[in-house]
Amino acid sequence: MAVIFFVKFVASFSSWLCVTDYPILASLVPNATMQSMPPLVCKTENLAERIRFQQQEVDLLKKEIFGTDKIPRSAYIRRFLSEFAEVQALVSYEDLIEAARKSRIIYVGDYHASKKYQQFQARLLEDLAREPILLALEMLYGRNQRALDDWAAGRITEDQFLRRTRYELEWGYEWDGYRGILELARKQRIPIFGIDCAPRNDLRYISKRDTAVAAKIADLLSRFPQHRLMVCFGESHLASPHLPLKVSRHFPPRRAPRHITVLQNIDEIYWKLACDGFEGEQVARLDGSVYCVLNATPFEKYEAYRRQLEIWRAHDQEDQKLDLSSTVYNVINAIADFMRVKKYDLCLTREGVCLELFIDAYPEVYSFGEFDDFEALLQSSGLSKIQIQKIINHTMRRGSCYVPRVNAIFIGKFDLTHAAEEAAHFVNFALKRQRNDAYRREELTQGAEFYLTTLEEALGYFGAKLIDPSRDHLQESPILNWERVEAPMKRLLGVSGAEVRWMRRFIQEHKRLEHNYGTMRKIPKIVHRGIESRGRVFTLLTHDLGYLLGEQLYRGYLGGIFSRREISRLFKRRFEEEGSPAKAYVDIAERCAPLWD
Repeated sequence: MAVIFFVKFVASFSSWLCVTDYPILASLVPNATMQSMPPLVCKTENLAERIRFQQQEVDLLKKEIFGTDKIPRSAYIRRFLSEFAEVQALVSYEDLIEAARKSRIIYVGDYHASKKYQQFQARLLEDLAREPILLALEMLYGRNQRALDDWAAGRITEDQFLRRTRYELEWGYEWDGYRGILELARKQRIPIFGIDCAPRNDLRYISKRDTAVAAKIADLLSRFPQHRLMVCFGESHLASPHLPLKVSRHFPPRRAPRHITVLQNIDEIYWKLACDGFEGEQVARLDGSVYCVLNATPFEKYEAYRRQLEIWRAHDQEDQKLDLSSTVYNVINAIADFMRVKKYDLCLTREGVCLELFIDAYPEVYSFGEFDDFEALLQSSGLSKIQIQKIINHTMRRGSCYVPRVNAIFIGKFDLTHAAEEAAHFVNFALKRQRNDAYRREELTQGAEFYLTTLEEALGYFGAKLIDPSRDHLQESPILNWERVEAPMKRLLGVSGAEVRWMRRFIQEHKRLEHNYGTMRKIPKIVHRGIESRGRVFTLLTHDLGYLLGEQLYRGYLGGIFSRREISRLFKRRFEEEGSPAKAYVDIAERCAPLWD
């Protein structure tokens, strides 16, 4: 009866590239090794199913990247892999900081293609900078020290620094990731040192590189006896028999400086913790002096690597534009695999006519440098000027957008989570056959439009959560966390603080309403008003309410409330043609556990 009452109210890369073709990839390889793992025993069957799905997608990505590469079989890499596979305990970030402060050397693992690694390094360095500390980096050779000193002192510009160190040729990874830690060190007046030496692209010399780097580390410790030293280096170098052992040999027995090793996102550690239900950023102690910080999924890590290879290939072809299509298509493949979509067999029929196969329906993908082309596509599609402006405004606020009317995705500043959300929107609209001219033929009531949009946002969020399980909208919602939203984003959202406080009350009242029908005699006025909202308020409310429902749906799936088959059916349903989108919303919400009391 409660549902009926509520609804009545509303009704008013391929193997073309070998790793050894490019320099300094050896230290990226360790976690890429295609080794078999024993079956994991998880808390619930749905959790085990999700992890098997993730592992399957990661294996496909590895095969695309490393299909012809033999480097992972080297003894050097095997030593790294065999050492770091077990968890002693989960600890806090504060515990890690305390251990670092008790150490003279802090080794921090780097996976060069992922900015999250460098962002964590910058965070750790900043938290340790209250006491004297040095920063030593693999990304720069010792011969680059003069240019590095000139840049740190402000005598040369950033462009001059990159040219003098031959950054693109010698290192080649995305500069934005490394800029952050270098600028932090310069701002905090932390001495910076390049400690690597050539050759980077030949594993036969990797042990000799460790020997040379160890000598430089020992020299820095001698020259700066009152300082700690933070060493950011490729993770394979940080196995205890590698760089740490060679550094210790420069000191008398039992007099070697105390050190800790901080790794990031080791696959085996991620799978084991995920199987136990741990998500989001975690810190695991592997033994007394080794920690592993988890801040990215294996899929996210290897997709960053595959994308880096594409960047290098584009440079080789003198094409400076990065095509994000393959990244988006990889994510679409992953989400479709979860839905058990037979991409090469499923015919997208409408009214009994086979329009195209699912695999042939993939969207066009436009990146930041192709905005003019994207806008031209919108203008040629028959959309009104107002509709086009709404799409552009949405893209500016969110950074990415899937437009089913033209079956195209625009991605401004790349972020895998938001790209995954747009990929999930495509899968949703493709499976319910509502792309291009078939997009929403019928006009809907305001209430139906509100809940249909909310459901679409929920499914988009769920799809992105499959790719990035650490995402939690309770923490990232601009409405629920307005005080933490930065000023530029507040201006971009285009709403006042008073409007946000009102929207927050709407969200809270609506979520309470979903689970307390029996005690409510009437729908609160604020809920009436929210459902009838227009413009940016409508967009923000459906976005937030949809994301929160998507979070509940994901938790419900992990808890066994929803099966994989049921999730797949949700992606295929045309809610507006089955009666009321509001009823579908309430049906889902009633089955889910509340997000808060």
